[in-house]
Amino acid sequence: VLARKAANDAAAFIGELARLRGRNEAWGDQAVRRAASIGSSEAVHIDAVDGIASSLEDLLRGIDDEVVEVADGRSVTLETWDEDRGVPAVTVRFQHTNPLQQLLHAVTSPEVAFFLLLVGLFGIIFEVYNPGIGLAGILGAVCLLLGFYALSILPTNWVGVLLVVGAVILFVLDLQTAGFGVWTLGGVVALVAGGSLVFSGAAPALSLSPFAVGAGVIATLVFFASVMTAALRVRLRRPITGEDSLVGVVGEATTDIAPEGTVLTKGTLWRARTMETGISAGSRVQVKATEGFVLLVEPFHDNQSSAPA
Repeated sequence: VLARKAANDAAAFIGELARLRGRNEAWGDQAVRRAASIGSSEAVHIDAVDGIASSLEDLLRGIDDEVVEVADGRSVTLETWDEDRGVPAVTVRFQHTNPLQQLLHAVTSPEVAFFLLLVGLFGIIFEVYNPGIGLAGILGAVCLLLGFYALSILPTNWVGVLLVVGAVILFVLDLQTAGFGVWTLGGVVALVAGGSLVFSGAAPALSLSPFAVGAGVIATLVFFASVMTAALRVRLRRPITGEDSLVGVVGEATTDIAPEGTVLTKGTLWRARTMETGISAGSRVQVKATEGFVLLVEPFHDNQSSAPA
C-alpha cells in the first residue's frame, strides 16, 4: 500500500510538471509507474526534453534567447551566449558540497544506515561493560546519531528498527545469564525480521539486500561471541580488591543450580556452577572462585563470613 501511494504521488507530481512545462505527460507517467526509459534522441522526438547538449557551452548556446516564465509569472528572455565574441554571456558557478554535506549524503544508504545502527549499539554496550576513557561510547553515540539521521531521511519502517534494537537486547541477555542459547536464537530471528522490515515499504532500489541482513547477523554473532565474551572474561579476571572483589561475595540463586544455573550478586545476573549436590532457587550462595565468566559457588550459611556485597 505504501509503495503504491508513493508511486501515485510521484506520478501526480511529474504529471503536473509536464503540464506546466509543456512536456509529454503520458511518458512521464510511464517513467514513474513502469520504469520506462528512452534514449536522448527519442526524448527530444516525444517532447520529453527541449534538446541535447554535449557540453556546458552547448547548453548555454542552446538556451540563449529562450523565453521562460519565472516564479512571479513574468516572462524573461535568457541571454546566455555572446555570439559576437563566441563566449558565454553569463558567469556559471558550481555549488560544491562541504565535507559535512558529503558525509550526510554518504550515510543515507540503506546498508550504511543499517550497519551504523548496529555499530552504534555495539559501541554503547561495550562501553557499559568496560567503562574507561569512553572511546567506544563516543564512537557508538556518533554512529547512532548518523544512523538515526539516515533513517529519518529514508522511507523507514520503525517496527523493523525496534526489532533490530530488541534483537541486540536479547543477545545481551543471553551473554549475561547462561551463555548462548534460546535468547541468542531469538536475537537472530528478531535481527533477520528487523533487517527485512526496516525498509520494506521502500522502492526496490532502497530496500535492504538479504546479503546485508546476513552480514549484519554474522557481525552481531561475532561481536558477542568474541569481543563481548572476552570483555566479560577480562572484567571477571581483573585483579581487584576490597568491595569490588567477586570472590567471597554472597548472592542469591535465581534458578536451581544443579550443577549450573544463575545467581544474582551485586545487582547483576551471573552464570554459576557448584560442586555440591544441588542448590535450590532462592538459596543464599557464596562465590568461591571464578572460571572465565562463570562463578563457582557454594551454599552460604549464616555463621560464615562474607565479603561486602
